[in-house]
Amino acid sequence: MPNPNDGLGAALHYENTSIRLDTVRRTIPALAIGLADGVYYGSLNAGNAPAGALHVGNQWLAQNCAPGTYSVDGLSACTDCGLGHYCTGGMHRAACTYGAIGCPGANETADGARPAGAPVNTFMNLDDVKKYIPATDISQWRMVSCCREQSPGGVFADWHNPETLNDARAACANGTLGPGTYLFATQYSYSDGRDTPIDSIAGGVGNASAFIAVFDHSVGYHSIHGNSLFQHFVDTNNAAYQSWTISTAPTDGNWFVNKNETNVSNIPDSPLYSSPYMMCVFELK
Repeated sequence: MPNPNDGLGAALHYENTSIRLDTVRRTIPALAIGLADGVYYGSLNAGNAPAGALHVGNQWLAQNCAPGTYSVDGLSACTDCGLGHYCTGGMHRAACTYGAIGCPGANETADGARPAGAPVNTFMNLDDVKKYIPATDISQWRMVSCCREQSPGGVFADWHNPETLNDARAACANGTLGPGTYLFATQYSYSDGRDTPIDSIAGGVGNASAFIAVFDHSVGYHSIHGNSLFQHFVDTNNAAYQSWTISTAPTDGNWFVNKNETNVSNIPDSPLYSSPYMMCVFELK
C-alpha cells in the first residue's frame, strides 16, 4: 500500500491561507501544479465553499488531506482523525461503527471491525475498558450535557413509580446519542455524618460514578435526579427514548454506585460546577 503522506511539504499560499499539496491526486478533477521536483496536486470540491476559498472554475480548492487526517472546513490545516473515528481524506470524518474499540488510533483510515468479545451498547466494566479503550484525558472528550437540578416544573421521578423514569419531563437532561464512545459521570457530595464515603473521581467526601459505553447505533438517554434516583438511563432499543434498558446504577432505588470504571484522567469534580452534585455525559471527540 502506498504511503498516503508521500509528497508532504509542498503548499500553495494565498492571502492568509496555506493549502496542502502532495504528489498524490485525491480528487478528480484536481489542481495540478508543476514544480522543479515534479507535479503536485490540490483537491477540488464542487460543494458549498467556505469564506476565503480559492475558486477554480466552478470548483474550490481544499486541503489535500491524506487518509487518517482531515480538515474541519476544507481550509484549516489537516489534523489527526482522532480516537474513535476514521477519515478517508479531505474533509471526511466519521465515528467508527464500534467507537474507540473499533478505531483505537488517531490516524485511522477506515471503519474498524469490533474485536472479538468487546462489549457494545452497555456500560463497560474496568477490565473491558482497559482492554478495549485507549487511555484518555477529559480534554479529549466533548460535553454533551451536564445538569445539576431536578427537572424544573416537570415530573418528579420516583423509582416506586417506574413510568416516571420514561417521562422526558422527569429528566434534567435527555437526548439522542449517535454511534460512538461516551462517558457518563455522576457526583454527589452528600454525607449524613454517619456514612462518609470517598468519591471515586475526586477523592473527597461523597459518592461518584463514571462509566464508558460504546454504541453502534443511535440511542436515547435520560439523566434523572429524583426521589432515590441519581443516575443515567439509556434506551438501547430506540433513538428517541421510550423505555430504559441500561442504567449507571442499581435499579432498586439506590442513588448510584461509587465506582470509577474508566481510564479517563482529570474528570472534573463537582466543585468546578458550583454545586454539590452533577450528572454529565461526554462524547469522545
